[in-house]
Amino acid sequence: MIDALAQEPLLANLYGQLEVDHKDLGRALVDATDLPPDEALEWFRSKKIVTDTQFKKLSQAQKQRAFAIAGQSNMRVLQRAHEIIAESIRDGVPQKKATDALRQSIPNLAPLHAEVVFRTQVQSSYMAGRYQQMSKHTKRRPYWRYLTVGDDRVRPAHAAMNGRVYAADDPIWATWFPSNGFSCRCSIETLSQR
Repeated sequence: MIDALAQEPLLANLYGQLEVDHKDLGRALVDATDLPPDEALEWFRSKKIVTDTQFKKLSQAQKQRAFAIAGQSNMRVLQRAHEIIAESIRDGVPQKKATDALRQSIPNLAPLHAEVVFRTQVQSSYMAGRYQQMSKHTKRRPYWRYLTVGDDRVRPAHAAMNGRVYAADDPIWATWFPSNGFSCRCSIETLSQR
């Protein structure tokens, strides 16, 4: 427990240094999937497995806490898919290997659909974990900046948010903290007052 508590300020400081290095030296930002996966895995495992029909009846907030795959109503299949993604988060399994496993366990799952399921679930889980980590360090890093990957696949609304900075406790983060939709690749960078 003491080690875990001591690790949090170290991680926040490291992320802050990486962000400064990125600006000062042109280095790439740390990828969300480079973070220790504990919080991401915990978030993903807490998702309730539901059928596609059940998922459609949920509120937007409830959907964020649920795991479903479009067109799937077999709970055993959904549970196996959930296990595959949890193992992928825990073990750092590459996307191709994980999507192949998903396709083997889900009859008639198209390659692109498997990729969207995997990326959406993993990215949203990592961003939920990242939110937990960032929220612990708002005294030292009280501002958050929205970032896109900056390519031609970024949604226009997400591109409009790119680079915008708000206080960590600003209400905007209730609706704009990534992941913002299927296959969203946006992230958040923490900033100090300086």
